[in-house]
Amino acid sequence: MHLPVHPYCPPRRRPPADPDDPLYRADRPRMSGPSTISVPAQVERPCPLAAVDPELAGRGCITSQTTNAEAAMRELTVAMVMTKDTITVTPDTEFKDIVEILTRYSISAVPVVGGDGVPIGVVSEADLTPKQERPEPPSLLASKRARQSWHKASAGRAVDLMAVPVRAVEASESVSFAARELHRRGVRRLFVMDHGRLVGVVSRRDLLKVFLRSDEEIRADIEHEVFQRVLWADPTAITVAVNRGVVTLTGQLDRRSEVEIAGRLTTTIPGVVDVRNRLDCAWNDQAHN
Repeated sequence: MHLPVHPYCPPRRRPPADPDDPLYRADRPRMSGPSTISVPAQVERPCPLAAVDPELAGRGCITSQTTNAEAAMRELTVAMVMTKDTITVTPDTEFKDIVEILTRYSISAVPVVGGDGVPIGVVSEADLTPKQERPEPPSLLASKRARQSWHKASAGRAVDLMAVPVRAVEASESVSFAARELHRRGVRRLFVMDHGRLVGVVSRRDLLKVFLRSDEEIRADIEHEVFQRVLWADPTAITVAVNRGVVTLTGQLDRRSEVEIAGRLTTTIPGVVDVRNRLDCAWNDQAHN
């Protein structure tokens, strides 16, 4: 299913891409031309993290819906916002050493890595506090949680304290995907993998860093990514104003469908807080939809 192109809209030449732009990933597919906009189609690929997080096995790492226009956008990746040089412990690291590491580096959890450097579990503050609670030995009818708490209260090494599986994300994934995973899993952090290696950790606080971008950076990205790379719009026909992350779009595009796409894609630009879409169109190509 495709949206028809108005016969009086001449094709426009695509502006050259910027291969030296270090801020965004440039390996995403691009639109084949200005004549059609495809409806969402599912994309599924094998998950490289299945060995670390079994929950991902068998379902693919991502099953997302996207349009050609959205696929042409270049997003911030997890690698660009993550905290690098992750502190780790081994399975034999003792209880007191783990507490000292968490305190020294002001962190709330630490991954447990095997001899090959692959994370096999995570020890968090929640795994250590049962030692302070001193729970009673569980009865035969005790819940699984009570049994686990008692087991960890008597544990002395990381291998007995850690929780599994490790919640992980690929370094090449987008920041928006990582945000959805944090919400879906209900966790505070995701450990970042790159070709099977642990390279960092991304937390909710790391993801919020995108909102520290300046208004000028946001405006430049909207003009380049949305209106030049995707919509090929005449730059003199539109105005992008940004005030503390709130974007106001004014001017005129050729088609009504382009107005809606512009508003939707602007919300995906890192640092955008809200969008006020006041664009007009020369032709309503959705009048009979």
